[in-house]
Amino acid sequence: MAPKRKTKQKPISDQIREAIDGCEMSRYEIAKRTGVSQSTLSRFMDGSRGIGLAGLDKVAACIGQRVTVRSEDNSNG
Repeated sequence: MAPKRKTKQKPISDQIREAIDGCEMSRYEIAKRTGVSQSTLSRFMDGSRGIGLAGLDKVAACIGQRVTVRSEDNSNG
């Protein structure tokens, strides 16, 4: 039997970008509701700049997403 291949999960930043693109709010509205500047949000969306964790939390909450971190290793020791 062949070993299981781990599926490579997209980075959180890419997942958030996709969620922003897929939501019904404009980037302007997201920026206005979250306090994250439009320029920061635009640079984040084009991949030229990251966004801080506080900003990421605000944006995710605004668009109805929740960021969670899971360990890929499910063993107990």
